[in-house]
Amino acid sequence: MEIVLEIERPGGGKSWHLLGSEPITVGRGLRNSVILDDPYADERHVRVARGPDDTWYLEDVGSTNGTWLDARRLAEPVAVRPGQVLTVGRTTLRIRDRDEPVGAALVDKPQQVAAPVAPSVPTEPVLAPTLGARRGGPFAAAAIAAIALVSWSTSAEQTVGSGLFMTASGAWLFLAVWAGIWAILGRIIVQRFHYQGHLVIASVATLVALGLATMGDWVTFLFPGSSIWGVVSTVGSIAFVAATVTAHLGLATHIRRERLVRTAASMALTGITLVGVSALLDEEQFSDVPSVVSSLKPLRPGLVPAMSVADFGEAIAGLREEADELATKGERPPTGMSID
Repeated sequence: MEIVLEIERPGGGKSWHLLGSEPITVGRGLRNSVILDDPYADERHVRVARGPDDTWYLEDVGSTNGTWLDARRLAEPVAVRPGQVLTVGRTTLRIRDRDEPVGAALVDKPQQVAAPVAPSVPTEPVLAPTLGARRGGPFAAAAIAAIALVSWSTSAEQTVGSGLFMTASGAWLFLAVWAGIWAILGRIIVQRFHYQGHLVIASVATLVALGLATMGDWVTFLFPGSSIWGVVSTVGSIAFVAATVTAHLGLATHIRRERLVRTAASMALTGITLVGVSALLDEEQFSDVPSVVSSLKPLRPGLVPAMSVADFGEAIAGLREEADELATKGERPPTGMSID
């Protein structure tokens, strides 16, 4: 049986090579029978030869990235037959039967120009050119330093050395494990770890999260009881998480840029919708225990917005009037509420 070796290049395009009786070699080197334009293929990657039983055998000759057949890396010569698909670097090899039938030719229409067909899968993830070669160490160091600074500035202990060490160690472990998980996922999907790029994303996300939290503390301190910041912070947090996950997907998968934007938007919209529905369904329970959301900051008393004694007295008087109105209408105040 005569077979044809079909070569599908990473960026699109195919070529076909009829195998004769002589062995052939496949690789990037110009001395090969079949030359590949693939930086992930070795100079001499595989050898294909016909055995004495008229069966074709394919052998990986010790390549760096290996030769894969049905998600299995070849460790020894394997018999190949029509219909099988192998992977060499980023190049796809298909075994075809020379005598397999082909469909009828399409009827051509005058002056009809076929539109170019874009490759179905990009050769590199969208963010690989931007983050693939970056070093994540400086970004991680900046994130850990920021976490340690925030921990030190908010600590009330006299000796904070051991606490800072534990905080910094925990932050580094979290960043390393988080980036490692995404790197392993990228190795499975795109055959590249891109660990440093994922570490950059995780570190920048940590810095942004610290900035949002610090801003929230100051807004709560300067405007206690304000509900606007709660809505803004909730929407911003959901959008921030969606953007972070989408950035990791852009480095660990072959998802295109337009689809990444749609994915981030849909994730943020879904999160905001769920939070809104949860807020509508949440029934507020009455309690006689006051709940005060506040934050302490090192500012002079004159710069702190506060309610005067007179304003506080007016607010209490208003509450007393409302309670008296309820009493005259015959409605009992909620259990546990005292009018005195």
